[in-house]
Amino acid sequence: MRWLAFPRLIGGNNGSGEEKPREELGMLYGNVNTSEQRPTESQLSRMAVLAKEVAGKRSKFEESLKALAPLNQELEKRKLAPVRPAADQDGQKKTAA
Repeated sequence: MRWLAFPRLIGGNNGSGEEKPREELGMLYGNVNTSEQRPTESQLSRMAVLAKEVAGKRSKFEESLKALAPLNQELEKRKLAPVRPAADQDGQKKTAA
């Protein structure tokens, strides 16, 4: 099922050594924020690339959410709770404890 792909759409390298946009954005933010100089051309260029990557992943995530509709309809027929992203469970974003 397509909804099983959700973890691959979000950050976290899971020990693979691969940096996801979240880690790269954090590093870029830290480098720009701690410098007393203006962001370099390289940093600005990387920011634009990361913005496109994040937009693409968001689009894939939204497509995956649409794919949940048939599954949730089937669950509703069986009087079971629908599948929702964690942030939607109670209307609040979840944070790590």
